[in-house]
Amino acid sequence: DPEDSGQLIRLNTPSGVLLAATTTTINPDGHTETSTVDGRVTDDSNGNLTMANLADELGTYSGESESTAAFYVIAGDQTDRFNSLGRFFMLYDTSSIDDDDDVTAAKIVCQMGASNSTTVNEGLSGYALGVTASNPASNTALAAGDFDAISNTAFATSVALSALNTSAGQDWEDLDFNANGISALALDGISKFVIRFTADITDTAGNWSSGANALVVAKTAEDSTAGNRPELTITHAAPAAGSPVIMF
Repeated sequence: DPEDSGQLIRLNTPSGVLLAATTTTINPDGHTETSTVDGRVTDDSNGNLTMANLADELGTYSGESESTAAFYVIAGDQTDRFNSLGRFFMLYDTSSIDDDDDVTAAKIVCQMGASNSTTVNEGLSGYALGVTASNPASNTALAAGDFDAISNTAFATSVALSALNTSAGQDWEDLDFNANGISALALDGISKFVIRFTADITDTAGNWSSGANALVVAKTAEDSTAGNRPELTITHAAPAAGSPVIMF
């Protein structure tokens, strides 16, 4: 089994070199962090802002030692205005992968957590989750001021909240990386991402209803069970010199 042994299969064929890709799965560090961190960062200080203005706020809260990350959009009482916004930051040490490897796929997988027995709330309907880059001030800690340390380039296919399993302990739909996301992997260091609502990424209001919210609760790297923690899975193989490469 090449995945279990950490080796690649190399077969010479008439059309080139056939390589079996390796799949590497990485988690953020739990608390106390040594190389990476995950957790939510939110802004809750201002009421009745447009989504674009709320997305540009400076942040009011960070939670890096919580076993779940509850992040949300909360609507204000004025049409298409919002009071609060949360983001789920996650960093991964991807330096174990050779930076010359060819990456063909990557994805983030999270498990549903529960906050006050709630895993998903769609009081605001039609919302979805996406992934962009993050750049917190520290690789091992989060601060409220990291709220706006992000970019708006979408790194993964979005997942509708309506598609999420509402049972705690169940996996989300995979957040499959696009070409931009794969290019953003730091194979020589720390890969830094943040899960956000797509309305936040695109600075559009999304659906609005006075006082309603869209909420997602995820298990974090602080969960006591290793298999429950967020995962970045990367499919990669070493390039073969001098011959076409076919990966399977």
